[in-house]
Amino acid sequence: MQTASQNVHQNPSPQRLRIMHVALSPETGVASVISTLAAHQLQQNHSVCLCIGLAKAQAKPKWLDRHDHRIVRMPFASSGVSMVWLNIMERFISGPISHAVAEFHPNVLHFHDPSLAGALLPLGNKNKKRCTIVTFHGLQNAVPLRQQPLRRKIHSWWVRRSEKLADSFVTVDPFTPAAASDFFGVMKERFTYIANGVDGVPNHNRQGRGAGRFMVGHVGALVPDKGWQLTAQSVDNLRKQGKDVGFLIAGNGRDAKIVAEWASKRSEYVTYLNWVDNVQEQAFRLLHALVLPSAGNEGMPMAILEAMAGGVPVIATSVGGIPAIIRNGSEGILVERDVKAIADAISLLMQYPKLHQQISEQAYARWRSSFSAESMEHAYYEHYISLLDQM
Repeated sequence: MQTASQNVHQNPSPQRLRIMHVALSPETGVASVISTLAAHQLQQNHSVCLCIGLAKAQAKPKWLDRHDHRIVRMPFASSGVSMVWLNIMERFISGPISHAVAEFHPNVLHFHDPSLAGALLPLGNKNKKRCTIVTFHGLQNAVPLRQQPLRRKIHSWWVRRSEKLADSFVTVDPFTPAAASDFFGVMKERFTYIANGVDGVPNHNRQGRGAGRFMVGHVGALVPDKGWQLTAQSVDNLRKQGKDVGFLIAGNGRDAKIVAEWASKRSEYVTYLNWVDNVQEQAFRLLHALVLPSAGNEGMPMAILEAMAGGVPVIATSVGGIPAIIRNGSEGILVERDVKAIADAISLLMQYPKLHQQISEQAYARWRSSFSAESMEHAYYEHYISLLDQM
């Protein structure tokens, strides 16, 4: 696995590119990556277009309005339907996307879903100076395939097909290449590592969370694997011990109705915000700690990077790409996926304010040095150029 350079350039990129990002129903972290990357590519004077596939009944996400975009409506009712439909309706899907590609004339075609890339490539007559890359945002969505052998075979075929037809595979964490090799049979040597990045927070917005109620948060997808319910139990247990802990939840997903009902019964100390457009202002500014007890197969969770950019300590499980971001006792606390372990970590940060402040400062420093949006944009630019120069 190679690692792309992430030394930030200060001036606009010397070569102006036409970049098209392609994804199917991107949510939470992946949507945030695409939106942030596209915004910074525009700042570097590139032309950028987002081509997003949405189910026919799926509302257009608000964040798309900030970008030049094309929407391709899928012939099924919801984004949760098996991607076998993509194979059945290949002409229906590839036609509109091919039209969008022909209309925009990108010299960089950037997929954010390896199965989608394998189902659609090649798109039209490839320009001699157009590179195609596929970014793997972890393998969270592949977990259910372990119990679905037919779907796993189809997805494995698509991913291996994208390996043959794309010019590059990119991973957002150091652990996905080995997992993808084991799961799909692709070569881990094909991957280039480019870390995700997020925008920072002005220094004054990182100050003054202060005394009073200690607020912990869950930011991101509301699904069992993300562990919001474990954090909820930890908060309830701490409050039974007389500790003044609050819980803020920002996100959506299949557990959203359950979360809303649970939060409504605890409105004195629980706030449920659903999806938020400005996560720093609406969520992290209010938090003393982010808790993310994921079950596994995480890539590089954007919520953790956003917390670090806001100087918010992180309590998380040591799974997937998380240990590459959080060093135990430095930028956060790594715990077992256990209610008591989570509660103990929250109590530790509550009991020792100096430790909390130290972790806050170290988290922000690590974000600045390794995970800024500028460094992510620069790494992708250098990677695009290296591929184009080989053509």
